[in-house]
Amino acid sequence: MSLITKIELNGRECYKVDGAELGPWRSNFSGEKNKFGDNSRCFYLRLDEAQAADLIEEGVNVKQTNPSPDSGYEPEYYVKVKVKYHDGEQKRFDPKLYLCGKNGRALLNIDTVGNLDGCRFSDVKLTLSPYTSEVQGKEWTTLWCSEGFFFPQVTSAWEDEMLDIPTDD
Repeated sequence: MSLITKIELNGRECYKVDGAELGPWRSNFSGEKNKFGDNSRCFYLRLDEAQAADLIEEGVNVKQTNPSPDSGYEPEYYVKVKVKYHDGEQKRFDPKLYLCGKNGRALLNIDTVGNLDGCRFSDVKLTLSPYTSEVQGKEWTTLWCSEGFFFPQVTSAWEDEMLDIPTDD
């Protein structure tokens, strides 16, 4: 399971996540509309019970899967992490998400970040920024991804060569 550390970065409280496991639901980095009409860019971060308890105590909206008793699956904790790209002057607040290979990394943008959808990763490193708001009189904390390094899992004899990504930043 991943290591989640609370840190201060540029005067703001953040979470540093090393070895993040994505799931249990499909990510939507591309922002495609799902069957419920939601087109928000997001992914889901798996949590163990202790991590879930810590984040719940901090007011983060942690959820749990509810598999049927005869399915053979155990309930899992997870949190939805939002990804937002901006227009105009606000672009400086865009997340810095990188597709990483053995020799470099490529910064993804609003047009290329969807390539992360459906990928399996050997490692993921994240910086998450909490944002607290009030919803129907209750304080709610949402996590936003401000930085991420995504290392695709090598599943083919050719992919290791294909992951020779030159650094473009």
